[in-house]
This record gives sequence, C-alpha cells and structure tokens, in this order.
Amino acid sequence: MLTFIVPVRHPENARDWTRVRQVLEQTAASIAGQESDEWSAVVVANSGSDLPPLPLRFRLGRPNILVRNSLRLRRLTTAQLREFGMARAVGEAH
Repeated sequence: MLTFIVPVRHPENARDWTRVRQVLEQTAASIAGQESDEWSAVVVANSGSDLPPLPLRFRLGRPNILVRNSLRLRRLTTAQLREFGMARAVGEAH
C-alpha cells in the first residue's frame, strides 16, 4: 500500500490561491489515475481552506494553523510539510 501525502499551503500564505486549487485538482486527478488499487491519498490543508472536490479514496487532514504562524510556514520545506501531513494522517501530530 502506498499513501500519497499532498500538503497544501495556508490560503493566506499562497501568492495565488486560484492557482493552488488548480494544481491540487491536477495532482489529485493524476493520483486517482493510478492503475493499481493499492494506494490511498491524504490532502493536508488548513481548516476552512476552500478546496476543490477531491476524488474518492482521498482523505483530508485539517490542522488549524493560525495566520500568525505564516512566517514559520514560509520557512518550512516541502519535506517538513509532508512529515507534518503524515503525522496528522496517522494521528501523531497535535
């Protein structure tokens, strides 16, 4: 089983939220197009983020990251965001 973790920036930290939504839709469609059924996907997006509809088999991780943490978020690497998303998906992060 392979789990795809898709981190999404906080809407207020994104330069272009419309573009973020478009890329998320494309990413989700690509993941959903897998030939094997041995996968799952978790999208990690801040609570209240306006997300596009996601395909079946996708779950949402919804941390509540406050805007005051926006400078810290900008310094996080993609790998750190993925680690946070995986921890939230399995219930280890607080």
